[in-house]
Amino acid sequence: MKKSFEEVFEDQTKYGTKVKTDEYCFSGTHIIVDQGQGQIAGYTNREDGLFVDVPAIVFGDHTRVIKYVDAPFFLGADGVKVLRCRFENANYRYLYYALKSTRIPNTGYNRHFKWLKETQINYPAAERQAETVRILDGVMEVIGKRQQQLYAYDDLIKARFVELFGDLANPACTWDKCKLVESCADPDDIKCGPFGTQLGKDEYTASGIAVWEIPQINSEFKTSPTHYLTTEKAAELSAYSIKPGDIAMSRKGNVGRCAVFPETFEEGIIHSDVLRIRVDDRRVVPEFMMRQLHYSRDVQHQIDIVSSGAIMAGINVTKLKQIFVYLPPKGLQDEFAAFVAQVDKSKAQVQKALDETQLLFNSLMQEYFG
Repeated sequence: MKKSFEEVFEDQTKYGTKVKTDEYCFSGTHIIVDQGQGQIAGYTNREDGLFVDVPAIVFGDHTRVIKYVDAPFFLGADGVKVLRCRFENANYRYLYYALKSTRIPNTGYNRHFKWLKETQINYPAAERQAETVRILDGVMEVIGKRQQQLYAYDDLIKARFVELFGDLANPACTWDKCKLVESCADPDDIKCGPFGTQLGKDEYTASGIAVWEIPQINSEFKTSPTHYLTTEKAAELSAYSIKPGDIAMSRKGNVGRCAVFPETFEEGIIHSDVLRIRVDDRRVVPEFMMRQLHYSRDVQHQIDIVSSGAIMAGINVTKLKQIFVYLPPKGLQDEFAAFVAQVDKSKAQVQKALDETQLLFNSLMQEYFG
């Protein structure tokens, strides 16, 4: 049986209390729920205005994020809708899955609640709802465990890095030190992607030479590119090439995020929001340098300093070339890279199992909610 959104849900946002972002705490008595991807945005010790009528569904009006919240909470900033069911003894886990199955168009940073209100909700008998939740919760539990395994492998790599190289922020560190640009064979090996008239959006093609962008860096090159160039255009932009072993760094958004361009990939072109670091492989192992850029508190602090912008942070490339990095013996770097390669094999197996479980979840959502 299908029911309209208005038949099932009541907007109770007005009963919630918003907490300003600068009032968030790292710990506290009560949680703050906003429209971001994370389940919890922060904490507060406030008591007045606590929304206690839980469980409830939280919808991000701008982000389209849907959350199931079963503990009393405060609202974070703007753009949050709090939804409660009009029916007594409602199964809120079922309603959460039902809303997650809805297809809401992404219109950017606009409000999307009007589209959510147009949806129809599959609303079967209580027994069917409970069985649906039991199955979907079970699959979600497996997905969560797989994700935790991947996090554990990442922690293992970080622990091995510290074990081999120590705390690079420690003044007592005795490894050789140099400017980042000096770890490259040529000063132009650290380079931003093409700007302005060099590459326009109208020059993108559906196939050809790949343009590598921030989403691919964030996924460690596990997601496919969305833009391509003709062979001729790529040749014009050869100075902005990226090849296996290069380190790609995000210049905007998640500033400083890095990934090593895989050995099995064909050479491509970096986007204007991407920065390429091509280290001298006679002295530096790319996997080691990439991890140093992520793990070293000293290096991270330097990156923060050279990342500036009144509206959005962005890396100053000229200054980035001058930050100091450490160069332990190459044999030790090779040992670390070999360890990472072995861990990555185990991660690949877990990732495959995770992808298969996610496909199962998606097919079940389609089966139950259409």
